[in-house]
Amino acid sequence: MGDNDAKSGPSRGSFDARARLPGRSARPRWVVVLAMAMLAVGGNLLLGGVAIVRGLSPSRGAPTLQDLGAMSIALAAAHPVAVVLNAVSKILFGLLLLYAVAAVFTSDRRARAATLLAAWVGIAYQIGDALFLFLLMRQRIAPLLASLAAANGGPTPAPTVQDLAPLTDVVIFGTALLGIAFSVLLLAFFGGRRGRGFFGPGRQPRPGHGG
Repeated sequence: MGDNDAKSGPSRGSFDARARLPGRSARPRWVVVLAMAMLAVGGNLLLGGVAIVRGLSPSRGAPTLQDLGAMSIALAAAHPVAVVLNAVSKILFGLLLLYAVAAVFTSDRRARAATLLAAWVGIAYQIGDALFLFLLMRQRIAPLLASLAAANGGPTPAPTVQDLAPLTDVVIFGTALLGIAFSVLLLAFFGGRRGRGFFGPGRQPRPGHGG
């Protein structure tokens, strides 16, 4: 009888360990890669939004950063509500991304739903941020780039504001398209067959539970 109990003990322990694997340590590579990407994007947005709200000034001694700081201060004085709303949107979107990452790595049952919500919010954020930059920042970025190019220019004539305006548009909308593409990638993986298969019922046991 004792031998039977001794044999059944390790068998049950190994079964419990296998039951925890799908939710704890056997995450597919795509889950880890996308979660780390969300962590990087969310952290960057959170820090950027907090810096705008707190009015952190750039470090002294760097002309480029000083010019950017002066431009930000002038923009905040001209459009205070828009600047605050843009900063708050960065903070909220960053927090949502970080929550989704935490849910993924703690095997929370809401991980998939949180990630899908973050993806849809990310699309809306990218559109709003692109409009903010295009309508309010575009007229200020191009002259700043032109002045920097003139200060550091070589023998060739420095580009004018008219020359740099199309480049500014490409950067603004190109960045937005990259952000939207990342959100679409999240929707494709977490909302598709792979996401349903890995995050479906019974595949994500809560930490500390065997089933």
